[in-house]
Amino acid sequence: MTGFLSLMFFKGALLKDLDGIFERQGPNSRVGYWMCFTNGHDILIEAKKHQNMRP
Repeated sequence: MTGFLSLMFFKGALLKDLDGIFERQGPNSRVGYWMCFTNGHDILIEAKKHQNMRP
């Protein structure tokens, strides 16, 4: 796959994935999760959905 942006979360297992947007790095991976975007519009949509979240 070319032309994409991925955000990696190496301690992704500690994050709650309520919207189901994280993907695992591999079938045996337990720790790292990532999000993959193929265009800027998808990034803006996700950012707007989560802009009011605070840790």
